Amino acid sequence: ATSASWSLDAVDGTRTVTVEYSDLAGNVSTAAAQILLDTAAPIGTLAIDGGADFTTKTAASLSLSVTDGAVGSGISQMRVANDLATLATATWEAYATTKAWTLAASDGTKTVYVEVSDLAGNSAVLSDTIVVDSGATQIAWVCAGTLDPTAGDWSATCPTGWSTAPVLSVRATVTNFVSGLAASVTTADSQTPAGSDLSTGQSTCKTATAGTTSCLFVWRRVTDTTSGGVTYAVTVRDSAGNAVSGSRTVKRDATGLAASWQCATNTNARKVPRSEEHTS
Repeated sequence: ATSASWSLDAVDGTRTVTVEYSDLAGNVSTAAAQILLDTAAPIGTLAIDGGADFTTKTAASLSLSVTDGAVGSGISQMRVANDLATLATATWEAYATTKAWTLAASDGTKTVYVEVSDLAGNSAVLSDTIVVDSGATQIAWVCAGTLDPTAGDWSATCPTGWSTAPVLSVRATVTNFVSGLAASVTTADSQTPAGSDLSTGQSTCKTATAGTTSCLFVWRRVTDTTSGGVTYAVTVRDSAGNAVSGSRTVKRDATGLAASWQCATNTNARKVPRSEEHTS
């Protein structure tokens, strides 16, 4: 026959098949052929941005380290996607140890999948995750006409005055830490001119642990005669490396010693470089 089915020895590696031919006169000859048996899938790792936990952008760098075993046929191709459904129909490309890639849009945990294949057709899917935090942290300011931050009538609109004694509490609420506070719990606060009491029990930003997703700065201040008001400023840095700064100016109504306070100006939260961060 010109063809026949045959089972190779079930051990990966180079396999040899020998055929002996004989004619009607009894003459005998042999022929042999070799083939590499590779039934093992590739193994390896995928790292996004060198294995970083956080990033501030969706542009990423993928690093692959893949092997095909001691007797493998060799890694030949790969395909990449941000989800498994898309991976199944993604286009194959030549295997490479690095590749530029765009993560799925929006902040949060992102996963990248890479399927690698060897010359024998065995494949394996590798994956890695990273948290995208583009710096959406916000700082919101509110005021209350009381020295007790736990009992104040906090108002998001900061009214022009209160009928109570001329004292004030100011609160800055820091929220939407996608990646959480930095491991060093990097926060800073300032007041110009100085004089307020930063409430220890209420200012959770000062004692927060790494990974905290929201916290407070709370100041208590008695009346003074500062005509330009008092400016409070804060800066926080998250685990992805974003620094966000905001400030609020409050001033005393100049109608007398029994006057109340009003919130005058507020700066929107913004990302700032380290060189601009407020110092404690």
